[in-house]
Amino acid sequence: MEERFFSKLVFELKEAFFDLIFPSDIYCISCKNPIFNEPYSLCESCRQKITWVGDHSCSRCGKILEPWYFSDKCRDCTQTSHYFTRGFSCVEYGEIERKIIIDFKYYGKGYYGKNIAEMMSDKLKKMDMTIDCIVPVPLHPLKEKERGYNQSFLVAKHLSHLTGLPLKANVLKRIQYTLPQNKLHLKDRKKNLQGAFEVNQSGVLIGNNILLVDDVYTTGNTADACSKALVDQGAENVYIITYAIGKNE
Repeated sequence: MEERFFSKLVFELKEAFFDLIFPSDIYCISCKNPIFNEPYSLCESCRQKITWVGDHSCSRCGKILEPWYFSDKCRDCTQTSHYFTRGFSCVEYGEIERKIIIDFKYYGKGYYGKNIAEMMSDKLKKMDMTIDCIVPVPLHPLKEKERGYNQSFLVAKHLSHLTGLPLKANVLKRIQYTLPQNKLHLKDRKKNLQGAFEVNQSGVLIGNNILLVDDVYTTGNTADACSKALVDQGAENVYIITYAIGKNE
C-alpha cells in the first residue's frame, strides 16, 4: 500500500513538473486554438466534429455500426475469429482523429498520451468487466529508439494512474522488427506479425484479465498477435482498448 502511494505521488509530481514546462491544456490538440480547461484538451468545436464511438458498436472489436446494420458484429468480425475477448475504442478513425495520432506518434507530441488516457478512462467507466492489469502494445527497441518513445506505453502509464490498475509494461515484448502495417496489403498484415511478440515473464499472467492498450485498431492483426502471446501464457481474457478504430467496411 505504501509503495503504491509513493509511486502515485512520484508520478503526480513528475506530471506537474512537465506540465509547467509543456502545458498540455492551453491549446486544442486538434485545431491548436487556445483553450481553457476543456475536456481532453479539445475545444468544443473539435469535440463536435470528432466521431465518438457510442453504444451501437461491434460486440467483438468495437467498430461503430451503421443504424441500419442488422448484425451485432462488424463485417470483419463476422468472418474472422479473434484471440482477444472484446475491443473498445474512443473515436472512429477519420481526418481529425488521424491528425491527432500522427502528431502524437511522429511529431513529438508525447504529452497527448494524457488526453488519450482520459478518453479511455471515461470509456472504461461505462463498461462492466473485471481487469487485473494493463499491458501496452510494445514497440521493437530499434523502432522505439527511432521514435523516441512508445506511444502506447505513454497512454498506458496515464491510464494506470487514472484507474488505479497496475501497469505491467515489460510483460509483453516485441522480438521482431516488422514492416509498418499501414504499408502492407491487407492479406500480408497478419503474416507480417507472426511470431513478432512474446511474453517476457512466464507464469505471471495465469488467470489474469488483461487490458491491452494501443493507439489504433484497423484490421485487428496487431491486437490478435499480442493477444495470442498473452493467452498462450495463461491470460484468462484479453480486452483491447484503443484511441481510434477503423470504419465498418
